[in-house]
Amino acid sequence: MQIDRLLYPVHSLGPGDRLAIWIRGCKKRCFNCANPELQLFNPNSEVSMTVIKEMISKIDKKIDGITITGGEPFCQAKDLFEIITFMLEITDDILIFTGYSKKEIYDLNNDYAIKCIEKATVVIYGEYVDELNDNHTPLIASSNQVIEFHNPKINNKYINYMNNGRIIENFYYNDNLISVGIHNSRRKKGENTKVDKRN
Repeated sequence: MQIDRLLYPVHSLGPGDRLAIWIRGCKKRCFNCANPELQLFNPNSEVSMTVIKEMISKIDKKIDGITITGGEPFCQAKDLFEIITFMLEITDDILIFTGYSKKEIYDLNNDYAIKCIEKATVVIYGEYVDELNDNHTPLIASSNQVIEFHNPKINNKYINYMNNGRIIENFYYNDNLISVGIHNSRRKKGENTKVDKRN
């Protein structure tokens, strides 16, 4: 599986001490994407599932939840399903960010993608639209996105978390400073959003 980074503990992408995984590859090319460096696939980022599981197993503290983002997680749906299945032995809180709508995921005709949705606790669907970023809604980067809860037991945990607003954290990782969380739009006041349709 092509992953770019794995960080713990992350508090800006869901409630509790979370393990966050950034998956490489995305075809959406959203304007002002938060992680444009993860849009391209990179064979040098390939990590075996055995190694990924070993890395996760070495975390000796409680993992309250896992957040999977990217890139586009559903571009690697088979491996994503394997990670989710493994993580459900550790936590019942699996959050996935995807640029696809729910309909688009079903239109992929990929059984693994559908299984991932069914196993996830929370899925946030939808492309990032820069002009719809209200600069304050937590977990939802732009108002077109939809959050779907699959486990009523965790609803209050997420509602309480989201009442605190957006959180940004900085991590020093691989000699780089990485800013993690739902960021405000970078456009200037009065600036129109441009859509980049490159493939």
